[in-house]
Amino acid sequence: MPPRRNLQSTRLEEALGIVTLPVAERQRSPLVQLRLAWSTICGPTLARHCEPVALDGVRIVIGARGADWRDALFHQRHDLRARIRRVIPAVRELRLVTLERAAPALPAARPVVVRPDARTAAVADPELRAALDRLLATRHAQA
Repeated sequence: MPPRRNLQSTRLEEALGIVTLPVAERQRSPLVQLRLAWSTICGPTLARHCEPVALDGVRIVIGARGADWRDALFHQRHDLRARIRRVIPAVRELRLVTLERAAPALPAARPVVVRPDARTAAVADPELRAALDRLLATRHAQA
């Protein structure tokens, strides 16, 4: 059994890799193994902006969120390929692609103002009463 690590001071991304790596090794999926080791392979900054997208035989496709991050990958491609080959020795080629940026977040919904309902007057907790009032108003509006 491998020695236990102290996960208390480990970042969540790294901790998940430590915890799930044995499962990935049992699955023998090279892409899963690469994704689990990705932060270690390319460093935490690049890992937040780039990710392995596909593995096709000897070619690995790495996606970057934006042209600037793709350029950063391009300048490190030789070193990156060498580090990837430590995890997946069959990889010979890197293909770098720019991923589409995520859609902008929707604006926050305006809070719904609801009049107090007489049926909730006996509830002492004001937050609970307000939640029950909103629930009753929504139920009434749907009826």
